[in-house]
Amino acid sequence: MESITIKPRNDSEMQFVMEFIKRTKLRSSLDQSNKAIKKQEVLDGITSSVEQINQHMKGEIELKTLEEFLDEL
Repeated sequence: MESITIKPRNDSEMQFVMEFIKRTKLRSSLDQSNKAIKKQEVLDGITSSVEQINQHMKGEIELKTLEEFLDEL
């Protein structure tokens, strides 16, 4: 059997999809593991950034200028 991935853009769409599945009695599963991983990645990135700012304020590291950052792109 094939599976379908649906990615609602907001809570309203999510409620609509869940209500549709419920009313049609389709077999479904909600995979939130990917969402949890993304949240953790964001939190890790913020933590790392705050650590770099603290090191910079203590004079331990020098941050890149905007020009240096754009040159890397």
